[in-house]
Amino acid sequence: MSDTYESLGEAVDDNGGVFAAPMATLRLINGAARLGPGVCATISKELSKHGLGHIPVKLPESSTEDVRIFRLGTQIADVVAAVQVPSHEGDEALRAVGGVASDKISRIKAIIDE
Repeated sequence: MSDTYESLGEAVDDNGGVFAAPMATLRLINGAARLGPGVCATISKELSKHGLGHIPVKLPESSTEDVRIFRLGTQIADVVAAVQVPSHEGDEALRAVGGVASDKISRIKAIIDE
């Protein structure tokens, strides 16, 4: 279990740039007794200070809910931004990601069919 923002960042990096964590973990890292709007806003700011983003954009106030933590400045962050903020550039980024995945799936199917 992550007990600091640094160890949470390591967990993100060790898991390919994305990591699901319960809000209870983020609450404990922050040193808060309870989750509320102010604590969630502080957690969001601290994650950002440590180069981490999160989904959903508005952190839940329930300790049992999971959030997805990702490394800012990565392709994952670019895809998240493309989904969250619709734009023509974002659509192009999503098409590129979809095309790469589609190409890989086609190649795997061809290998299996041989």
